[in-house]
Amino acid sequence: MLTRAPPTALLTLFGTLVMATMTDASATPARKRPAWWLIALLLIIAIGAGVAGGWYFLGGSDSAVATTEETKPAPPPAPVFVELKPFTVNVGEDSGRVLYTGITLQTSDDASATRLNTHMPEVRNRILMVLTSHDADSLTSASGKQALAKEIVSAFDQPFDDGQTRAEVTQALFTDFIVQ
Repeated sequence: MLTRAPPTALLTLFGTLVMATMTDASATPARKRPAWWLIALLLIIAIGAGVAGGWYFLGGSDSAVATTEETKPAPPPAPVFVELKPFTVNVGEDSGRVLYTGITLQTSDDASATRLNTHMPEVRNRILMVLTSHDADSLTSASGKQALAKEIVSAFDQPFDDGQTRAEVTQALFTDFIVQ
């Protein structure tokens, strides 16, 4: 740990240097002029060292840390979820197998969630069309479920019938998933 020297010790050291320089200057008159330049140079160095030491010991670098803390990016907005009633659909042609699934849609903002709730019959229709287009065997694997979730999200790429902007569905989450 660095310790600070008392100011009196620095002044004493500086005074000793000045006195030694002045004693040498009085002994030989030809050296009187360079002695004043040496004193001025030592004085400038001492002032610079004092300023640097004060800045270091008094926390001059704290302001730099404070400015970096203020510029942190804002946290991303919380996701908005729209929970749908469970779906029960026949999967596969004439197989007699049934899919029961609960789906929650994640949207990027409240406006998209409101748009989904406003157009709920069309939302459910789009999802039903996607669900019935698959067979039961493809839905039992994890990769089949992931592909189904991606298809559900892409079903909302088109705007609704009234021509408004499309609902920003970012993810389809399965809350229930039973294939019988």
